[in-house]
Amino acid sequence: MAILERKNEWPNLIKRCLQNRLRSEKFEILAQDLYKKNPIPGRQLAELLLTPGPGATTALDPLIVVYFERLLATDKLDSSDPLSILSIQSRNRQLKLESITGPLDDYTARQYCSVDLEEIVLNRLTKAFMSGARPKTLAETRKTLSIVSEWMSALAASNTRDSVLHAMSGTIQEVHPYAIVVREALGMLVTAMAENPKVLGFIDKALSKDLKQGLDHSVSQFIQLLSQAQTQTSVVVVPRLQLFYKDHLMSEDAAKDLNDMPLPLETVIDLPIMNTPSGLYLFFNSLLVTRPLTDDFMITGYLQNRYKNDFQSLTVDVITAGLDTLSKAVYRGESDDTLFSMRSFFVNKIPLLLCYYYASMGSVVPLPMLETYMVAAFNQRGFNAFSSSHGSDVAGGNTLLSNVRQQFVYACALQKLIPESSIGSILGERSASSKPVGPRLAKEVLVARCQANPEKAQELLGRLEGMDGNVGAVAGALVEIMRTLCNAREIMSLKSLCGALSRRPRSLDILLQYSSPASILQPLCQLLDDWKYDEDEEHQPVYDDFAAVLLLVLAFVHRHGLSYLDIGLGPKSFTTQLLEHGHEALPIDQLSEEQSKHLASWLRGLFDADAIDDAFSACSPQEFYMLVPTLFDQTVSACFAGIIGSDTVKNGLEYMLDTFLLPSLVGALTWMTAHAAEPTHNDLDIVMQVFRKLIRHTPTSGDAQAMHSTILSIMSTRLDKCLREIQRREPTRQDIGPLLEVLANHRNFERTASVSITDLESWASPPNSLQDSLKSTIRQFVAWSAEPTMHTFNLDNRQLNVSIKLLGAKQVLDAIIEEAKSQTEAGRGSIALDVATALFCAPSTENSPIPIQWHGSPIPAPVPPRTQLNLREMLKLEFDDAGELMKTDLGAAEAIVRLHRMVENQLLVSAVPQMAAPIQDMGLMQGIDLSVSDAAAVSALTAAAAADQPLEQQFGLTGAEMAGIDLSGGLGGEMGDAVPGMMRSSVSGMPADATNAGGAGLGLTLDTSVDAGLDLGGEGDMSGIMGTDEDNIFAGLELDNDMDFQM
Repeated sequence: MAILERKNEWPNLIKRCLQNRLRSEKFEILAQDLYKKNPIPGRQLAELLLTPGPGATTALDPLIVVYFERLLATDKLDSSDPLSILSIQSRNRQLKLESITGPLDDYTARQYCSVDLEEIVLNRLTKAFMSGARPKTLAETRKTLSIVSEWMSALAASNTRDSVLHAMSGTIQEVHPYAIVVREALGMLVTAMAENPKVLGFIDKALSKDLKQGLDHSVSQFIQLLSQAQTQTSVVVVPRLQLFYKDHLMSEDAAKDLNDMPLPLETVIDLPIMNTPSGLYLFFNSLLVTRPLTDDFMITGYLQNRYKNDFQSLTVDVITAGLDTLSKAVYRGESDDTLFSMRSFFVNKIPLLLCYYYASMGSVVPLPMLETYMVAAFNQRGFNAFSSSHGSDVAGGNTLLSNVRQQFVYACALQKLIPESSIGSILGERSASSKPVGPRLAKEVLVARCQANPEKAQELLGRLEGMDGNVGAVAGALVEIMRTLCNAREIMSLKSLCGALSRRPRSLDILLQYSSPASILQPLCQLLDDWKYDEDEEHQPVYDDFAAVLLLVLAFVHRHGLSYLDIGLGPKSFTTQLLEHGHEALPIDQLSEEQSKHLASWLRGLFDADAIDDAFSACSPQEFYMLVPTLFDQTVSACFAGIIGSDTVKNGLEYMLDTFLLPSLVGALTWMTAHAAEPTHNDLDIVMQVFRKLIRHTPTSGDAQAMHSTILSIMSTRLDKCLREIQRREPTRQDIGPLLEVLANHRNFERTASVSITDLESWASPPNSLQDSLKSTIRQFVAWSAEPTMHTFNLDNRQLNVSIKLLGAKQVLDAIIEEAKSQTEAGRGSIALDVATALFCAPSTENSPIPIQWHGSPIPAPVPPRTQLNLREMLKLEFDDAGELMKTDLGAAEAIVRLHRMVENQLLVSAVPQMAAPIQDMGLMQGIDLSVSDAAAVSALTAAAAADQPLEQQFGLTGAEMAGIDLSGGLGGEMGDAVPGMMRSSVSGMPADATNAGGAGLGLTLDTSVDAGLDLGGEGDMSGIMGTDEDNIFAGLELDNDMDFQM
């Protein structure tokens, strides 16, 4: 009986202390007294304290932890005692058994320690080993090492067994969160022991061979187990355990082999993600600084990857990035055309992108929130974003910014992103709300009206350069109209439209913001390929029509640096041959018999007025354009040899300055500039006479003057370079200056990635290299992201593009990594990482890291050829070798790993996006009844447009009745129809084929202001009156915008 009582003293003490909630001091006194009378082994005491009884709950009693700490501090327990109990009663083993045999019964489940207790005890022991308080004896060290070794092996074996069973059953293995908690806590304890000097000394000098071998095996297995989790704890613990394993457990040979193995990249911990102003600015700038790369799917996909569902940050950042792109371009002194393109993108394109983003995410953002986001964005940049640090305006900056803000807000109201009533509060101007928002146009209706009356297509051109939010619909309509005219061979209408477009280079930029180059140019090029004489057709007019179409193609190609591959042409296409070889003069002995006949015919025709008709009739336009360089070569040679006089040459060139032959000057001048640049030729005086005739002479007709001006713009860069080279060789020549003065009026035509010598010298002036300049640029971007009010730097993506082209991706990557590493060491790693990521993600016209596919365009962009590795591909190569680099330069390796993760995450490409179904309108259209008669109005829309009748007459409705009709329902499944439900109403009672016929449904809003008319001015002023409905294709229509150009 006495023995039984002594056996129950410790259980009773612990039970009563817990029941009575005794404080730790009182428990310590009672335990000390009992220990003197009835000593108990530490393991047995730990078992009594830590093992839950049959009636215990899963919740942890905090007093158990308190009592445990007192017993450990008073040496009633050592570190091996609680570990021996926890290693056996760990709930982690219970989970492993459950995963194999099914849930255990309640009684069995209660025999295991709570996970909270395991984690706390392991953490307390970790602190004890880290502080040096433990171990106190060699025996404690040996027992603790033995227990943790067995525990690590048991966890590894259990995980292996579980993996095999799941593999056999064909199920997916899922690690329970409890298991991860215990593994990590045990890993921290083993790490603390591995870094404890007493433990290390024991392992190196006193650990038995058997125990060391067991520890070697268990630590190796445990490292592999922890590495699978890739949690923040494991990436910290694993490399430290690996170091301990290599230095204290492995044999020398095995350690040498380990040194040769790369370190795991999972050990690199990601920095906090920051979406900086620089990141989205660099992305937007890359879309616009060369030819437009504004593929809607690509942009929206990038924004989804970057912002996920953070609508507030995305909306604010998109607006501020648009303002920054424009303001920095002003500071850089960009051309007016570049500023106009950026301005149009901000005003017309960004509202549509926001609409599409919200719809593609399948979410509705309350309108008041959008207003709040917009105000926040404007407040971040303020009204003085264009003013210099001295308070003066830059290029009319304040006025420009103020106009842009107002135009942007009105465009957002037009697209139903915000209610019209909020315009004044957003702009902070009471007068702003007094100006009504203009009507919203729809591509399909514009196309229908222009097809019924092709002359009305000319009126669209004024809208194309507007700033009212309708440009997307206008651009889409123009692209479709041109494609239709090409397919139908409506030459006269097409000639008129092409001629008008070629005179408006800004309009070319705007069209490319909404469509792929192939969608616009491929039909035109196909028409040029198939162009043939019709019977009984006069030949000179054929040349005239051909010239108008060809000049538009050449204007696009030379302005935007397009190749035949960008257009999607085959190698045998006439346009391909002209672009690739249309500047080459062929030796006479290499001409075919037919080419020789054509050349002789044209030489006679140019210098004998009576023979010109024979030249037209004998030679097709395609054959003539390919012969032009040879024709000029022979003319210059004949004049130099005295066969024909210079006056005769000048008179013959008069034909080349008429509309039917003017585009041939592109090939002629290209050949002449290359010929004149070679100092070995002795015919420079003859060439200069030809230059003077072709450059300074003004054609007589207005159409010819416009075409001549376009050609000089196309050739201005090449001509300027050639003439300055001649001037350098012969500084006494007096005939070059006047030519350069003429060309000065045609500069800045090209929108390509090429840079001027001045820019290049500013980036690479000694003692700085291009790499030094690039690192300085990154530093400035980091500084600007930290302080966005800074406006003193002039940066754009062309510096990156030219650096890659001249240095190669490897050297540019090295510079970026070096600067990212430096900024991380300085505490600005997250900002530098976002800036560097933006540089890697920036789209480009060559070797783009992100596909620019134009899936929403009638003809998607062809896959471009690759000429060299881009930064993304080079980063992948460096990432593959980062494990080796970690041994010698940990900071650089970490920068590479983090950057690779960020770049791949932001450039993640999914399948071609599908449009989300329109979301309900959130009450914007409440009270509007859409009956079946309204649906019938939709089906009658095209007929109304074709008849050019006012819609009131066509539908038989009064103005008041029309005010109650809203047919702005979903526009099908195409990209241009991506307007969220908050901006669209649900068309109840309307048959599916009325709203979504093959993805090309129509949407319109019929307003009481049907007879207001619209001014087609470039700034999009809605207040003008254009005349009667018969003259105005927009009369009576308030229509949905459409970004989709598919036919």
